[in-house]
Amino acid sequence: MNEKNLEGLIFDIQRYAVHDGPGIRTLIFLKGCPLRCKWCQNPESWKKTEDIIFLEEKCIGCKKCLTACEHDAIQFKKASRINREKCVVPNCSLSCVKNCVAQAIQLIGKKMPINEILNIVKKDALYYENSGGGITISGGEPFYQPEFLADFLKKCKDEKIHAVIETCGHAKWDYFEKILPNVDLLYYDIKLLNSDEHEKYTGVTNDVILSNLKKLVKNKFKNIVIRVPIVSNINDNMNFFSKLAELMKKLALLEIHILPYHRLAEKKYERLGMNYELKNIPLTEKKKIQEFKLFLESKGLIVKIGGG
Repeated sequence: MNEKNLEGLIFDIQRYAVHDGPGIRTLIFLKGCPLRCKWCQNPESWKKTEDIIFLEEKCIGCKKCLTACEHDAIQFKKASRINREKCVVPNCSLSCVKNCVAQAIQLIGKKMPINEILNIVKKDALYYENSGGGITISGGEPFYQPEFLADFLKKCKDEKIHAVIETCGHAKWDYFEKILPNVDLLYYDIKLLNSDEHEKYTGVTNDVILSNLKKLVKNKFKNIVIRVPIVSNINDNMNFFSKLAELMKKLALLEIHILPYHRLAEKKYERLGMNYELKNIPLTEKKKIQEFKLFLESKGLIVKIGGG
């Protein structure tokens, strides 16, 4: 595909963000992810295709979606329901979305050309300049759309826009090599260090993730912030943080963000017709999180809770 026609599949763009990199930023969320983390806050990002979400509270019972769907994927009781086994989105006419006057059925994911996204980004150039901000590309997993990612970052570099990537690290090393000259900072997720546990809770081992992290350092790219989603009964223990501190010291990495797990995404799973396995898991106590912070700081690390 020619560069001028290259598109990214985007499920959200948020302007004026202040928690995902320095300064005021524009967050760009790409669809598609190779992981299936049980605590994921963006399950709508998993598929590398458009998807639909159903917001029951918006449904007015008009039944237009019921008659519009050519695949008999709409069920109706008190409100409409989507039979996900019959639904073939995006390989259909999206008649349910188009005919839902109340916007209770919504499309997730939009194909956008690079220049269209860049025009949105450039609207806030003055904010970036005054605050030291820029763009942050998240997901999903940005490297799941590698060609788009590489070309878009090159365009941002040409415009002198500061770029941050949030990545799970599970990608081909070639993809990293292509984008590194045009990236200013990497937010790199480390969820678990035991490979078997990592596969149990995310669907993949951490072999590629740790290998890529070591290659980044070996290639003298050290603008890396480690990010850890802390989840009760999974990785909120001192053994994990002790081993993580050792790894960071070995790699000469200095900054880590602890991201406490929360349940704000629970409703998303229901709207997507997905099972939310961690709905009853307790939250890690703030006192315990502070203990981890103090421990990591005692090892000479720069620690932030909640990112920044």
